[in-house]
Amino acid sequence: MRTLQCWRFTSILLVFTALCSGSFSLVQAAPPRRSPPAPKLPDLKSPADKKLFLELIRNSFSAVKKSRTLNFDSEDLDQDLERNIAKGTSTPFAPIADDETFIRRASLDATGTVPSREQIKAFVASEDPRKRAKLIDELLESDAYARKWARYWTSVIFYDSNANNNMVNRQALENYLFEEFKNGTSWDRIVGELISASPQRVKDKKPQDNGWNQDYGPNNFILACENKPEVIASNTARIFMGLSIGCAECHDHPFDNWKREQFHEMAAFFAPGRYYMTDQDDPSQKSVVDAKFLLGETPPPTLKPDQRRVAGAAYLIY
Repeated sequence: MRTLQCWRFTSILLVFTALCSGSFSLVQAAPPRRSPPAPKLPDLKSPADKKLFLELIRNSFSAVKKSRTLNFDSEDLDQDLERNIAKGTSTPFAPIADDETFIRRASLDATGTVPSREQIKAFVASEDPRKRAKLIDELLESDAYARKWARYWTSVIFYDSNANNNMVNRQALENYLFEEFKNGTSWDRIVGELISASPQRVKDKKPQDNGWNQDYGPNNFILACENKPEVIASNTARIFMGLSIGCAECHDHPFDNWKREQFHEMAAFFAPGRYYMTDQDDPSQKSVVDAKFLLGETPPPTLKPDQRRVAGAAYLIY
């Protein structure tokens, strides 16, 4: 695990450095010097700049390049299941579901809807040997699939949210996710955009009148977290990493290895400036905490708030 952490940190840091040194299209190349200047990132304030920068990082990894040439079909999956699940057990796999059961299960799982009587009859009557694969493709390309999972992830993000309703726009988030799922956008790209968002208060607008730019869908993950670094850190770990670290905000986790300092290092990625951790024994005392990802990666200390958020997103998804 430690080797993996070091590799991830080194890889992303090298990409950051390479991009900062002039290959990123928004930065003007410095004139040649005897001593090279310190790497300088663009401000990364706009969503477009953040997406472009994360895409450059994404495309720099050999695993991403390799995945474009790999083919993995249902037969490969069947063989892998046989090899890794059925091995060493006398319990056989369940029999293959009949056509009526398959179309019903697939439709419910993918779209949350039951197929019509006509659809069932046509599917059962079809003699196409690839009809099940084609059905899955049709379901995944349907608006019903995109809408179901957009609603699901919106409900996950807003679960237990204490955000003021005037500051958020659930429908805008759902509509954004719907369009991304419909267009086949990869999950890493969606998560990167959600985490790196940095909605700002619009001074001349009331909160309910798009005063937090909540009509821009991706802003609503951060706004659902009330734009609070601690809440963003806790929900980022819970939703996108499957980790419960909320207990560590106040004390070391009682059932896991997460330390209080680790929680606040994660929260520091989302602070609007310097991040301070309150002393556990004396609440009147605070200490500066630098950003550090849960797996150990540490961004350059000179990063600005928007740059730190992009770094946190990169550490999470790549």
